[in-house]
Amino acid sequence: MAHPGQVPVYGCAWHPDRATAVRCVRCGRPVCPQCMRSAPVGQQCVECVQQGAKSVRQVKPLRQARAWVTWALIAVNVLVYAAVVGTSTTDETMSATSSPLFRDLVLYLPWVAQGELWRTVTAGFLHFGLMHIGVNMLSLALIGPGLEHAFGRQRYATIYGTALLGSSAIAMWFSPGSLVAGASGAIYGLLGAALVLYLRERLNPQTIIIVLVLNIGLSISLPGISLAGHMGGLLFGVLSAGALLYYHEVCRGAGMPDLVQKPSTPWVLAAVVTALSVALIVARVLTYTG
Repeated sequence: MAHPGQVPVYGCAWHPDRATAVRCVRCGRPVCPQCMRSAPVGQQCVECVQQGAKSVRQVKPLRQARAWVTWALIAVNVLVYAAVVGTSTTDETMSATSSPLFRDLVLYLPWVAQGELWRTVTAGFLHFGLMHIGVNMLSLALIGPGLEHAFGRQRYATIYGTALLGSSAIAMWFSPGSLVAGASGAIYGLLGAALVLYLRERLNPQTIIIVLVLNIGLSISLPGISLAGHMGGLLFGVLSAGALLYYHEVCRGAGMPDLVQKPSTPWVLAAVVTALSVALIVARVLTYTG
């Protein structure tokens, strides 16, 4: 028997000839340095460590959700382009502009003013040629999946759709005599959303800013590109993403802090931004005198 104040010494449960003053915190058996393993609290014996490892449920790593919205958008664009090329009236390979379908879907203010409002949407899925759709779909495939995972499918689709409408609206105001087509307006909206997301998460936005500056420079320098459409998509992408991410600040700034607690608040604000793009389209149609 150990005297008061003296640490009791035992023989190791696996090596009885080895004296030790340490017991396993799980089973209480004496363990020598060779048989003990460090635990978050105290020491455990080898057998308890092995049993504990077996009892731990093996959790499979979460698989990143597939970017279904992005790939669906790419599929629709490709299918529409194939349909347009397939109905082309010329012998030129991959010609799109001579197709009656292209004429029925392209954005052109005089035709929209006649009541063909669907063009403000369908033009975002049209492309003038193979290079045009190739660049746009490559851009969408590169930036789309990451943003879809970051925002979630519903928010991502909302941003894309609002940017598409905003692109059409601004193009109608500032390029009324031009045929406008392409997904680039909506893609600019995604770039704007990425910038908002980077700022919200306090990440370095340098890469996004450089990409935007380069693309804007190309939009200005290259002929046949709707700068107004691109800037409209960028503007409404920023506004839509801002509504979905900064709704706390928007509500407090408007003196309505109670709205922050409602789950529908960001969707209401995003709907307001979308409604603004629709209002601009309607206003342009009503004021058109050509």
